[in-house]
Amino acid sequence: MISSLLEKRIVVFGDAMLDRYIRGRVDRVSPEAPIPVVMQEKINTVLGGAANVTRNLADFGIKTRTIALLGCPSEDTSELEDWLRNLEGNLNGLVYDEGRPTTTKMRVLGNGQQIVRVDRESREMVPLEQEELIKKKLADASSESEAVIVADYAKGLVNKRMADYLRELSEEGLFVAVDPHPNNPIDWKGVDLLKPNLNELKLITGRQIVLAEEENPLENPKLVGMMEEVLDKNELKHLLVTLSEHGMVYVGADGVRCWEPARVQEVFDVSGAGDTVISYFTLAMVNGWSAENACRLANMAAGLVVRKLGTASLKYEEVEDEWKRSAH
Repeated sequence: MISSLLEKRIVVFGDAMLDRYIRGRVDRVSPEAPIPVVMQEKINTVLGGAANVTRNLADFGIKTRTIALLGCPSEDTSELEDWLRNLEGNLNGLVYDEGRPTTTKMRVLGNGQQIVRVDRESREMVPLEQEELIKKKLADASSESEAVIVADYAKGLVNKRMADYLRELSEEGLFVAVDPHPNNPIDWKGVDLLKPNLNELKLITGRQIVLAEEENPLENPKLVGMMEEVLDKNELKHLLVTLSEHGMVYVGADGVRCWEPARVQEVFDVSGAGDTVISYFTLAMVNGWSAENACRLANMAAGLVVRKLGTASLKYEEVEDEWKRSAH
Protein backbone atom coordinates (compact mmCIF):
# COMPACT_ATOMS: atom_id res chain seq x y z
CA MET A 1 0.00 0.00 0.00
CA ILE A 2 2.78 2.43 0.90
CA SER A 3 4.75 1.59 -2.24
CA SER A 4 1.90 2.85 -4.43
CA LEU A 5 2.50 6.36 -3.11
CA LEU A 6 5.75 6.66 -5.05
CA GLU A 7 4.02 6.83 -8.42
CA LYS A 8 2.82 10.45 -8.25
CA ARG A 9 4.50 13.79 -8.93
CA ILE A 10 3.81 16.82 -6.76
CA VAL A 11 4.54 20.52 -7.25
CA VAL A 12 5.49 22.58 -4.21
CA PHE A 13 4.79 26.31 -4.45
CA GLY A 14 5.46 28.95 -1.82
CA ASP A 15 7.98 30.66 0.41
CA ALA A 16 11.21 28.64 0.50
CA MET A 17 13.67 29.46 3.25
CA LEU A 18 16.56 28.31 5.39
CA ASP A 19 16.37 27.57 9.11
CA ARG A 20 19.77 28.03 10.76
CA TYR A 21 20.55 26.98 14.33
CA ILE A 22 23.50 28.23 16.37
CA ARG A 23 23.91 26.09 19.48
CA GLY A 24 26.22 26.55 22.41
CA ARG A 25 26.57 26.78 26.16
CA VAL A 26 25.88 29.69 28.49
CA ASP A 27 27.90 30.13 31.65
CA ARG A 28 28.07 33.90 32.08
CA VAL A 29 26.25 37.18 31.51
CA SER A 30 27.62 39.82 29.17
CA PRO A 31 29.26 42.84 30.86
CA GLU A 32 27.86 44.99 28.05
CA ALA A 33 24.18 44.29 28.76
CA PRO A 34 22.10 41.93 30.94
CA ILE A 35 22.10 39.18 28.32
CA PRO A 36 23.62 35.68 28.22
CA VAL A 37 26.86 35.05 26.34
CA VAL A 38 26.60 31.94 24.14
CA MET A 39 29.82 30.07 23.52
CA GLN A 40 29.18 28.68 20.05
CA GLU A 41 29.63 24.92 19.69
CA LYS A 42 27.65 23.96 16.60
CA ILE A 43 25.90 25.49 13.59
CA ASN A 44 23.51 23.58 11.37
CA THR A 45 21.12 24.61 8.63
CA VAL A 46 17.98 22.87 7.39
CA LEU A 47 15.25 23.67 4.91
CA GLY A 48 12.20 25.64 6.01
CA GLY A 49 8.87 26.77 4.59
CA ALA A 50 8.00 25.41 1.16
CA ALA A 51 11.48 23.91 0.87
CA ASN A 52 10.76 21.74 3.90
CA VAL A 53 7.62 20.42 2.19
CA THR A 54 9.83 19.50 -0.75
CA ARG A 55 12.27 17.76 1.54
CA ASN A 56 9.45 15.78 3.18
CA LEU A 57 8.27 14.50 -0.18
CA ALA A 58 11.64 14.04 -1.91
CA ASP A 59 13.27 12.21 1.00
CA PHE A 60 10.32 9.81 0.99
CA GLY A 61 10.91 9.18 -2.71
CA ILE A 62 8.45 11.47 -4.50
CA LYS A 63 9.42 13.37 -7.65
CA THR A 64 8.84 17.04 -6.92
CA ARG A 65 9.22 20.43 -8.56
CA THR A 66 9.65 23.42 -6.27
CA ILE A 67 8.34 26.75 -7.59
CA ALA A 68 9.77 29.47 -5.37
CA LEU A 69 11.28 32.95 -5.29
CA LEU A 70 14.87 33.38 -4.12
CA GLY A 71 16.73 36.58 -3.49
CA CYS A 72 20.00 38.19 -4.49
CA PRO A 73 23.22 36.18 -4.83
CA SER A 74 24.52 35.32 -1.37
CA GLU A 75 25.74 32.41 0.71
CA ASP A 76 22.15 31.80 1.82
CA THR A 77 20.91 31.70 -1.78
CA SER A 78 23.68 29.31 -2.80
CA GLU A 79 23.02 27.04 0.16
CA LEU A 80 19.30 26.85 -0.57
CA GLU A 81 20.09 26.14 -4.23
CA ASP A 82 22.43 23.32 -3.21
CA TRP A 83 19.74 21.73 -1.04
CA LEU A 84 17.12 21.88 -3.80
CA ARG A 85 19.55 20.69 -6.47
CA ASN A 86 20.35 17.64 -4.36
CA LEU A 87 16.65 16.91 -3.83
CA GLU A 88 15.34 17.53 -7.34
CA GLY A 89 18.37 17.34 -9.64
CA ASN A 90 17.90 20.85 -11.04
CA LEU A 91 16.74 24.38 -10.20
CA ASN A 92 14.20 24.73 -13.02
CA GLY A 93 11.42 25.94 -10.73
CA LEU A 94 13.27 28.86 -9.17
CA VAL A 95 12.77 32.54 -9.94
CA TYR A 96 15.00 35.31 -8.60
CA ASP A 97 14.45 38.83 -7.33
CA GLU A 98 17.73 40.62 -6.70
CA GLY A 99 15.91 43.31 -4.75
CA ARG A 100 15.33 41.01 -1.78
CA PRO A 101 17.30 38.55 0.34
CA THR A 102 16.68 34.82 0.39
CA THR A 103 14.60 34.24 3.50
CA THR A 104 16.67 32.91 6.39
CA LYS A 105 15.73 32.42 10.04
CA MET A 106 18.64 32.12 12.46
CA ARG A 107 17.98 30.83 15.96
CA VAL A 108 20.50 31.11 18.79
CA LEU A 109 20.19 28.46 21.49
CA GLY A 110 22.08 28.36 24.76
CA ASN A 111 21.99 25.29 27.01
CA GLY A 112 19.20 23.94 24.84
CA GLN A 113 16.95 27.01 25.20
CA GLN A 114 16.22 29.41 22.36
CA ILE A 115 17.48 32.88 23.28
CA VAL A 116 16.78 34.91 20.15
CA ARG A 117 15.75 34.53 16.52
CA VAL A 118 17.13 36.74 13.76
CA ASP A 119 15.16 36.89 10.49
CA ARG A 120 16.51 38.06 7.14
CA GLU A 121 13.62 38.48 4.71
CA SER A 122 11.43 40.77 2.63
CA ARG A 123 7.65 40.85 2.78
CA GLU A 124 7.27 43.06 -0.28
CA MET A 125 4.95 41.76 -2.99
CA VAL A 126 6.67 39.85 -5.76
CA PRO A 127 7.34 42.06 -8.83
CA LEU A 128 4.93 41.47 -11.71
CA GLU A 129 7.71 40.30 -14.04
CA GLN A 130 8.70 37.53 -11.63
CA GLU A 131 5.06 36.72 -10.94
CA GLU A 132 4.45 35.99 -14.62
CA LEU A 133 7.55 33.78 -14.72
CA ILE A 134 6.27 31.88 -11.70
CA LYS A 135 2.86 31.34 -13.32
CA LYS A 136 4.55 29.92 -16.41
CA LYS A 137 6.66 27.56 -14.30
CA LEU A 138 3.57 26.51 -12.35
CA ALA A 139 1.73 25.76 -15.58
CA ASP A 140 4.61 23.72 -16.98
CA ALA A 141 5.17 21.72 -13.78
CA SER A 142 1.47 21.16 -13.13
CA SER A 143 0.89 19.67 -16.56
CA GLU A 144 2.88 16.59 -15.51
CA SER A 145 1.89 16.45 -11.83
CA GLU A 146 -1.12 15.36 -9.80
CA ALA A 147 -1.09 18.03 -7.10
CA VAL A 148 0.36 21.32 -5.97
CA ILE A 149 1.00 22.07 -2.29
CA VAL A 150 0.96 25.75 -1.41
CA ALA A 151 3.10 26.71 1.59
CA ASP A 152 2.27 30.34 2.42
CA TYR A 153 4.48 32.09 4.96
CA ALA A 154 3.34 35.63 4.07
CA LYS A 155 6.61 36.70 2.40
CA GLY A 156 4.96 38.37 -0.60
CA LEU A 157 4.96 35.49 -3.09
CA VAL A 158 1.46 34.12 -2.46
CA ASN A 159 -1.09 36.81 -3.30
CA LYS A 160 -4.64 37.14 -4.61
CA ARG A 161 -3.59 36.86 -8.25
CA MET A 162 -1.63 33.68 -7.55
CA ALA A 163 -4.58 32.30 -5.57
CA ASP A 164 -6.89 32.99 -8.53
CA TYR A 165 -4.47 31.19 -10.85
CA LEU A 166 -4.22 28.20 -8.52
CA ARG A 167 -8.01 28.07 -8.40
CA GLU A 168 -8.01 27.81 -12.20
CA LEU A 169 -5.58 24.90 -12.00
CA SER A 170 -7.89 23.22 -9.49
CA GLU A 171 -10.83 23.63 -11.85
CA GLU A 172 -8.74 21.92 -14.53
CA GLY A 173 -8.30 18.86 -12.31
CA LEU A 174 -5.11 19.52 -10.35
CA PHE A 175 -5.39 18.77 -6.61
CA VAL A 176 -4.59 22.07 -4.88
CA ALA A 177 -3.70 21.85 -1.18
CA VAL A 178 -3.08 25.02 0.82
CA ASP A 179 -1.36 25.62 4.13
CA PRO A 180 -2.58 29.20 4.81
CA HIS A 181 -0.93 31.93 6.86
CA PRO A 182 -2.92 34.09 9.32
CA ASN A 183 -1.03 37.25 8.28
CA ASN A 184 -2.02 36.80 4.65
CA PRO A 185 -5.85 36.66 4.53
CA ILE A 186 -6.40 35.33 1.01
CA ASP A 187 -9.68 33.95 -0.29
CA TRP A 188 -8.95 30.28 -1.01
CA LYS A 189 -12.47 29.53 -2.18
CA GLY A 190 -12.64 26.55 -4.51
CA VAL A 191 -9.32 24.86 -3.76
CA ASP A 192 -9.35 21.17 -2.84
CA LEU A 193 -7.76 21.17 0.60
CA LEU A 194 -7.20 23.79 3.27
CA LYS A 195 -4.99 22.83 6.23
CA PRO A 196 -4.98 25.46 8.98
CA ASN A 197 -3.99 24.82 12.57
CA LEU A 198 -6.42 25.56 15.40
CA ASN A 199 -5.22 29.13 15.92
CA GLU A 200 -5.57 29.83 12.21
CA LEU A 201 -9.07 28.35 12.24
CA LYS A 202 -9.96 30.77 15.04
CA LEU A 203 -8.70 33.70 12.97
CA ILE A 204 -10.50 32.54 9.84
CA THR A 205 -13.84 32.23 11.65
CA GLY A 206 -13.36 35.05 14.16
CA ARG A 207 -14.42 32.69 16.94
CA GLN A 208 -12.65 31.33 20.01
CA ILE A 209 -12.58 27.77 21.27
CA VAL A 210 -10.67 25.80 23.88
CA LEU A 211 -10.50 22.02 23.73
CA ALA A 212 -10.57 20.11 26.99
CA GLU A 213 -7.85 17.59 27.75
CA GLU A 214 -8.51 14.20 26.10
CA GLU A 215 -11.64 15.60 24.43
CA ASN A 216 -12.75 14.04 21.15
CA PRO A 217 -12.87 17.08 18.81
CA LEU A 218 -15.66 15.54 16.74
CA GLU A 219 -17.84 15.60 19.86
CA ASN A 220 -17.32 19.34 20.25
CA PRO A 221 -20.22 20.93 18.36
CA LYS A 222 -18.60 24.36 18.31
CA LEU A 223 -15.42 23.10 16.65
CA VAL A 224 -17.33 20.99 14.14
CA GLY A 225 -19.55 23.98 13.39
CA MET A 226 -16.53 26.20 12.78
CA MET A 227 -15.02 23.65 10.43
CA GLU A 228 -18.24 23.10 8.50
CA GLU A 229 -18.64 26.86 8.17
CA VAL A 230 -15.17 27.17 6.59
CA LEU A 231 -15.75 24.11 4.41
CA ASP A 232 -19.07 25.38 3.04
CA LYS A 233 -18.16 29.06 2.75
CA ASN A 234 -15.01 28.28 0.79
CA GLU A 235 -16.53 25.45 -1.27
CA LEU A 236 -13.73 23.11 -0.23
CA LYS A 237 -13.63 19.39 -0.76
CA HIS A 238 -11.44 18.78 2.29
CA LEU A 239 -10.63 20.65 5.51
CA LEU A 240 -7.92 19.29 7.80
CA VAL A 241 -7.14 21.10 11.05
CA THR A 242 -4.08 20.26 13.14
CA LEU A 243 -4.73 20.51 16.87
CA SER A 244 -1.29 20.16 18.45
CA GLU A 245 -1.59 17.77 21.42
CA HIS A 246 -5.14 16.87 20.31
CA GLY A 247 -3.95 15.46 16.99
CA MET A 248 -5.84 16.40 13.84
CA VAL A 249 -9.46 16.49 12.74
CA TYR A 250 -10.95 16.28 9.25
CA VAL A 251 -14.28 17.12 7.63
CA GLY A 252 -15.09 16.51 3.98
CA ALA A 253 -17.67 17.89 1.62
CA ASP A 254 -19.01 14.33 1.24
CA GLY A 255 -19.87 14.18 4.94
CA VAL A 256 -16.85 12.15 6.05
CA ARG A 257 -15.41 13.12 9.43
CA CYS A 258 -12.44 11.67 11.24
CA TRP A 259 -10.16 12.37 14.17
CA GLU A 260 -6.63 11.11 14.67
CA PRO A 261 -5.39 11.59 18.25
CA ALA A 262 -1.80 12.71 18.70
CA ARG A 263 0.55 9.81 19.18
CA VAL A 264 1.77 9.75 22.79
CA GLN A 265 5.55 9.68 22.70
CA GLU A 266 8.64 11.70 23.54
CA VAL A 267 8.53 14.95 21.56
CA PHE A 268 11.82 16.68 20.76
CA ASP A 269 10.74 19.36 18.26
CA VAL A 270 7.43 20.21 16.58
CA SER A 271 9.08 22.50 13.98
CA GLY A 272 7.82 21.67 10.52
CA ALA A 273 5.29 19.07 11.64
CA GLY A 274 2.58 20.91 9.71
CA ASP A 275 4.66 20.57 6.54
CA THR A 276 4.78 16.82 7.11
CA VAL A 277 1.02 16.64 7.63
CA ILE A 278 0.05 18.42 4.41
CA SER A 279 2.72 16.49 2.45
CA TYR A 280 1.51 13.04 3.42
CA PHE A 281 -2.21 13.82 3.45
CA THR A 282 -2.01 15.25 -0.08
CA LEU A 283 0.11 12.34 -1.26
CA ALA A 284 -2.42 9.84 0.04
CA MET A 285 -5.42 11.67 -1.44
CA VAL A 286 -4.00 11.92 -4.97
CA ASN A 287 -3.31 8.19 -4.77
CA GLY A 288 -6.98 7.48 -4.15
CA TRP A 289 -6.77 6.70 -0.44
CA SER A 290 -9.77 7.32 1.77
CA ALA A 291 -9.74 10.45 3.92
CA GLU A 292 -9.57 8.24 7.01
CA ASN A 293 -6.42 6.47 5.84
CA ALA A 294 -4.91 9.74 4.61
CA CYS A 295 -5.40 11.23 8.08
CA ARG A 296 -3.90 8.14 9.66
CA LEU A 297 -0.83 8.33 7.42
CA ALA A 298 -0.32 12.07 7.97
CA ASN A 299 -0.69 11.72 11.73
CA MET A 300 1.71 8.79 11.82
CA ALA A 301 4.32 10.67 9.79
CA ALA A 302 4.01 13.76 11.97
CA GLY A 303 4.42 11.58 15.04
CA LEU A 304 7.71 10.28 13.67
CA VAL A 305 9.03 13.70 12.66
CA VAL A 306 8.52 15.36 16.05
CA ARG A 307 10.91 12.83 17.56
CA LYS A 308 13.71 14.54 15.62
CA LEU A 309 15.39 17.88 16.31
CA GLY A 310 14.63 20.78 13.98
CA THR A 311 12.60 20.61 10.77
CA ALA A 312 13.02 17.01 9.68
CA SER A 313 11.86 14.46 7.13
CA LEU A 314 11.40 10.71 6.79
CA LYS A 315 12.81 8.06 4.54
CA TYR A 316 10.56 5.56 2.80
CA GLU A 317 11.71 2.69 5.02
CA GLU A 318 10.79 4.60 8.20
CA VAL A 319 7.26 5.24 6.96
CA GLU A 320 6.74 1.73 5.65
CA ASP A 321 7.99 0.10 8.87
CA GLU A 322 5.83 2.31 11.09
CA TRP A 323 2.77 1.76 8.87
CA LYS A 324 3.19 -1.99 9.17
CA ARG A 325 3.62 -1.77 12.94
CA SER A 326 0.56 0.42 13.34
CA ALA A 327 -1.55 -2.05 11.38
CA HIS A 328 -1.17 -4.70 14.09
